[in-house]
Amino acid sequence: MIGTRVARRYAEALLDAASEAGVLERVESDLEFAVGLLAEPEVSAFVLDPTVDRATKTRFFVERVALHVSPLFANFLRLLVDRRREEVLDRFDEVFRRTRERREGIRRGRAETARPLSEEDRRSLEAALEKAFGGPVRLEVQVRPELVGGLRLEVEGRFVDATVPGRLGALRERWLAVPLGGR
Repeated sequence: MIGTRVARRYAEALLDAASEAGVLERVESDLEFAVGLLAEPEVSAFVLDPTVDRATKTRFFVERVALHVSPLFANFLRLLVDRRREEVLDRFDEVFRRTRERREGIRRGRAETARPLSEEDRRSLEAALEKAFGGPVRLEVQVRPELVGGLRLEVEGRFVDATVPGRLGALRERWLAVPLGGR
């Protein structure tokens, strides 16, 4: 199994080449196409099977993929096959996205809310976090009805719990910390 570090090196190389050639958006679209193709169990099993010879895999990529993707991405796929690194494709879209975001200074975060956020509320929250963190923040929003109300945030290891259960728990802790008066 090829590790994330190796996948990250390939992602960085592809990102550099696509940026230099001015085809970054196209390569991202190509990657989306490849991910869709690899979502098919029989395709994934074939591509990731180490017993299938390189010539057969190269022919597959030329016939099924190269016609639908940019020449840069097709060459990238050929390189993976030539170096027997097809496993890099497993979850490569995630590694590529994170590598690009890291280069662009985008931080990832998670927001948990009791009800779905409107797109306007989400953008407003991301804008406020952008000011607080000094750069763009992209949130994954999860709806958790058990929170009753409020918001729980996690961005780069920082947590804020402004939910009803969180506030009640903090209030309870403060009450328990108050010494009882007496003689």
